[in-house]
Amino acid sequence: IILAAFGGGFTWGSVYLKWAY
Repeated sequence: IILAAFGGGFTWGSVYLKWAY
């Protein structure tokens, strides 16, 4: 569960940064 949450956060974080630029 923790790894899944971390992986999801990392994925959304990357998407957010991608859209930020």
